[in-house]
Amino acid sequence: MKQDIYLYDIIANSGLMEQNKLDKILIHFRLFNEWSSMMNLTGLNDLKDICESLYLDSIISSSKIASLFPDVKRVHDVGSGAGFPCLILPLFYPDSIKFFLYESRRKRANFLKTAIREMGLINVNVIQERVTKSMFVSDMVTSRAALPLQNWIELGSTLVSSGGYVVAYSNTDSDNRIENVTPVLELSKIFDYELQKGGKKRTVRVFKKI
Repeated sequence: MKQDIYLYDIIANSGLMEQNKLDKILIHFRLFNEWSSMMNLTGLNDLKDICESLYLDSIISSSKIASLFPDVKRVHDVGSGAGFPCLILPLFYPDSIKFFLYESRRKRANFLKTAIREMGLINVNVIQERVTKSMFVSDMVTSRAALPLQNWIELGSTLVSSGGYVVAYSNTDSDNRIENVTPVLELSKIFDYELQKGGKKRTVRVFKKI
């Protein structure tokens, strides 16, 4: 219960979530803790790190993405893992926007399906498959930590239609190094933020397919 209160306070203090959405995140948090006792959902063990680096980070980035790109219709996430930030992003979009989460590992796919059901996310679906080039066409594709940043940008460029977006999350200075970008993409937006004042820094780049 103390864990729930700690997470609640962090999210509430961000000022980015309405109460009904915050309640859905607390449902995910409860499931995340339950399933983590049976399988490895994250490499993080410290409560502060989990609440800030997973939940708060997902909330800040998702809020920004949804405000900058409100008109997408289909969003695909690759290597969805435990649902960060792909189960948070739908909370900032209307139910008419469809989300497709690709996770090839059976146990993690089962976790995602359970979380979607318990959170009441009626517009989110899980596909237990490994994504390959040009496997589908989307308005926006996202992925966090499933691939090195450079590799993700190259793969993502094959998964979006002309005018679509490839979202690239990065955590550290080394993550931020991009040697070259495929010529079919142009940088649309880039934003930096801190998880807490004076805390860890994050960068999100959004590329648009020409």
